[in-house]
Amino acid sequence: YERMQGSGYLFTILPQLRKIYGDDSPELQEMMRTHAQFFNTSNFFNTIIMGIDIAMEEKERYASKESVKGIKVGLMGPFAAVGDAIFGSLVPTIFGAIAANMAQDGNPFG
Repeated sequence: YERMQGSGYLFTILPQLRKIYGDDSPELQEMMRTHAQFFNTSNFFNTIIMGIDIAMEEKERYASKESVKGIKVGLMGPFAAVGDAIFGSLVPTIFGAIAANMAQDGNPFG
């Protein structure tokens, strides 16, 4: 649990990092270490953070290292809260209410 989703985050963006920094460059190795650090957010919103990250790295390259860390740390908490609220509570509640209404009407799928 030390890195949570950090290795998955790195695995997802690694092809793009190789295009930006080239294979086996010192910058690539350092950015791989940076992206393998702790990361934990909603699985439904992590792509937004990845998109911002890649856009910054394509524009500023290695100079964006500290900014990328800040974006990841700053956004993973709020996106986790929103994602958990929507997909962990709101969606099941809505579908549960629909199923209960269908069951009251005698529908076998309810």
